[in-house]
Amino acid sequence: MNLMLGDTTWNLILSDFLVNLAAGWFGAILIVPNYSSARGKTKIIVLISDFVSAILCLAIAFLLKR
Repeated sequence: MNLMLGDTTWNLILSDFLVNLAAGWFGAILIVPNYSSARGKTKIIVLISDFVSAILCLAIAFLLKR
């Protein structure tokens, strides 16, 4: 069993996982403002970090699919 990252099958699996993870981060962007007790700058920092995490997951997934 070859577990090298260069293997196409594992790249597709990891890419699909990252797309699902990005969907979770985008879901967190919708949920956090409604159920978080954080206020002001803290909430903005959390939302920005969720957004950046989602974009990074999608970018890495895109690179793995190519």
